[in-house]
Amino acid sequence: MNKSPFNKGDILIVDDNPANLRALTTMLTGQNYRVRSANSGQLALEVARKFLPDLILLDIRMPDLDGYEVCERLKAHEQTRGIPVIFVTVLDETQDKVKAFAAGGVDYVTKPFRMKEVLARVETHLILRMMQKQLEEKNAQLEREIAERALAEKALRESEKRLRQQERLAAIGQLAGG
Repeated sequence: MNKSPFNKGDILIVDDNPANLRALTTMLTGQNYRVRSANSGQLALEVARKFLPDLILLDIRMPDLDGYEVCERLKAHEQTRGIPVIFVTVLDETQDKVKAFAAGGVDYVTKPFRMKEVLARVETHLILRMMQKQLEEKNAQLEREIAERALAEKALRESEKRLRQQERLAAIGQLAGG
């Protein structure tokens, strides 16, 4: 996630309440985040799969699919599995929070939300996501290097084997001709 100072990350906000969408969008775009919004769970799934945001802010109570179901579906899909989901909801009971984390959420903010808290959590999880991506890239690079080294070692062993065979043949030729 190499973002310019003008785009610190792509965020999808999912809430069926237009006032919440406006407030979060205004706050985050003012902090140089690129924001997309969805007012339903089904639309959220479509937008997430199409644009692959860096982070999703997700309401739980929505008319079509609730936030738990949306999060579970995101986590079940290979393409969207790694996107961090922060639940932003009026639900404040422990069992709601536990259910959100069990569904795959990485954080939980209760409404009415405080802008500084939301920003701090967004920034933290975007940094964590960036670091995770960097580790994944490094791991992929190491796996490629290991595979290349294994091929080189195999080629070397085969070359050494051919050389020994040639040396044996040469030695046999000298004995026979000698």
